[in-house]
Amino acid sequence: ATSEEKIVKKRRKAKRKLEAPRTAAPENEEKAPEQPVRKKKGRQQKVKDPTEAASYLSAWKHRNEGGNVWKFNKNAQSWLIRHMYETEKVTKSTFTTLTEYLSGLQGATKTRVLENATQRVIRYKNWEKKMDNTKEEEDNDDEADGDGDEKDDGNDDEKDQERWNSLDNHNKRKEYKRARIIMDLMKRNES
Repeated sequence: ATSEEKIVKKRRKAKRKLEAPRTAAPENEEKAPEQPVRKKKGRQQKVKDPTEAASYLSAWKHRNEGGNVWKFNKNAQSWLIRHMYETEKVTKSTFTTLTEYLSGLQGATKTRVLENATQRVIRYKNWEKKMDNTKEEEDNDDEADGDGDEKDDGNDDEKDQERWNSLDNHNKRKEYKRARIIMDLMKRNES
């Protein structure tokens, strides 16, 4: 059979399968054993080495110097934007270079980075108010009405919210400072 004949056979078979009436089997008849459900394999995410991202930014920074070739890498940029608030992944010096890099962002990415930074600033400010209120209530020997969860209005994805809840006060402040820097940078570049 030629390849054309094979294709025609497959099409006919698929067509018959679609046209076949779907009737429910009577309840008293034995059912065929069910096929085991196959789970789709999830995409295995490669954990990026933070030094790769740092070297990408370094190459970008020195792109105009002789002999250094820098090439845009969407994956590196996405990783940096996704993890720029995590101090253990993006060091202080890398973050400084990243702010220079982000100043050149345009379009939807710039808007998304600004919105994300704004959300983080608002989340921190709400948390800070809540902590101040809790402290005042403790000083006044009043009982707190809330359950103590530091949940937001649901704007963040669950993993980020879990990460935020696991941070100590110092690291929450660090994230806020970085978000403030990014937010100010993006707003300054709008004008």
